[in-house]
Amino acid sequence: TTPHWVVHFGLARRRAHLSLEACAHNRTGPTPDNDGGVPASAPLLREGGEPRLESALALHALQEVLVELLPQELEVRITRDAGDYVCNAIYYHSLRAHPHRCVLFVHVPWQDPAQSTILGEVMGEALWRLTRPHPAHRFASR
Repeated sequence: TTPHWVVHFGLARRRAHLSLEACAHNRTGPTPDNDGGVPASAPLLREGGEPRLESALALHALQEVLVELLPQELEVRITRDAGDYVCNAIYYHSLRAHPHRCVLFVHVPWQDPAQSTILGEVMGEALWRLTRPHPAHRFASR
C-alpha cells in the first residue's frame, strides 16, 4: 500500500531557517556529494521526466503550525528549490512515485543535538495536528 504522505529531511548547513520545499526539479548540478564526487549537470530523467514536480501538501498550513510551535528565532520558509543534487533527486523521485504527490522535503539548519531534539518533537507535533481528522487541521492534498 502507498503511505498517505511521506516526509524527507535534509541538512542545509548554510541556512539559518527551516525550509519546507514546495517542489523538486528534474536536474542535477555541480554540487559535490559527501565523498567529494561531482556529478555532471544533467536531467534526473532524460525521457519522460517533468521539469518540475510540486508537492500536493498544504505547506502554508504546516508553516502556520510550525511558526506557532517553534522558537521565534527559527524562521520557517516555503522555498521552491530543494538543491541540485541528492536532496532534490530524492524529492523528485519520491514525488514522481507517490500517486497523489503527498510528499514533503524539509531542509533543517545546522544545530546542536538539543535543538535537533526539540525540532524533531515540534515537527512531530505539527504533523500530528495537521493529520488528525479535524477540518481546521488538514495536511492533505489540495
